[in-house]
Amino acid sequence: MRNRWVQALAIVAGYVIALLAAAGCVALRYLWIDPRDAAGAQGMYAFGDLIYFLFLGGLFSLVPTLFLLRLLRAAEPFWRVLSWACLPWAAAMPLAGVTYVAMVRGGLEGTALAVLLSAFLILRGFVSPASLAGLGLAWIMCGSWPTLRRRLAWSIALEVLALAAFGSWFMSAWLHAGR
Repeated sequence: MRNRWVQALAIVAGYVIALLAAAGCVALRYLWIDPRDAAGAQGMYAFGDLIYFLFLGGLFSLVPTLFLLRLLRAAEPFWRVLSWACLPWAAAMPLAGVTYVAMVRGGLEGTALAVLLSAFLILRGFVSPASLAGLGLAWIMCGSWPTLRRRLAWSIALEVLALAAFGSWFMSAWLHAGR
């Protein structure tokens, strides 16, 4: 029992270290930029810092997540709850994207809900690669319960769809930005 507590504390320490490392990388970014630029566009830099922190925090958190999933590998109730929780997480971005497109085509792009959806889509899109890696890791680490693995596979498929849609939108926005 004591060994499990030590492992759990090491995993918590790993998450703390991952978040501190992500915050450190965000802070390091300011070594290479002109302070006048950051002061002149504070909101844009703050949003960029948020996206950078979410991406790196999710990426660095994959290591302690691997150890957490390894610790919980034999706990079937955990995997049942996780597999159900992964479905709405993975489905949220495609559903929000379809809703946003419908709102824009309906002439509601200036509403508060449309602005909130677009912000959600951008933030969720940037954490999507780490989310896909985490879902893949969960699928690999899950025991031999076929129903749970199938649910995780559907979550992975939804996440791939979301990542492909976000990637195509991002590339088209990037290509059309110079025009």
